[in-house]
Amino acid sequence: MTGGSTAQGPAAEVFRRLFEAVERDHMVTRRVEDYAAALGYSPRTLSRATLAATGMSAKKYIDERVLLEAKRLLLHSDLAAKNVAAELGFADPSDFTKFFRLRTGTTPGEFRIQAPDSA
Repeated sequence: MTGGSTAQGPAAEVFRRLFEAVERDHMVTRRVEDYAAALGYSPRTLSRATLAATGMSAKKYIDERVLLEAKRLLLHSDLAAKNVAAELGFADPSDFTKFFRLRTGTTPGEFRIQAPDSA
C-alpha cells in the first residue's frame, strides 16, 4: 500500500510510524489529527511524509486502508454491512454506506453481490 515509497530520511521515518499506527488503529479512527496527536507530529507533517511515500494525502491513505479492510470483510465474512460498519468504527451504518459509496461508486451490499465468486 506504500505505492513505491520515494520518501527518504526523516519523512520516511514519519511515514513508517504512520503506516504502523494505521495498521494498528484503522478500526478506531480515520482522522489524520488523531494519528498526528498520537505520534507527536502535526497533521501537515504526516500529510507531507505520506505524499512523499505514496503520492496521496494522509487522509486518502487512511481512507484507502479502511476501504481495503471493508472490502475484505464484505468478501470474506458473513457480517452484515451494519456489522462491518461497527467493526470499522463507524458510529452509524449509513455513514459507512456513504463512505463506501463515495469511494467505490456502489453500496456495500451491491459490492458484495457484484464481487466475483461471492457466496
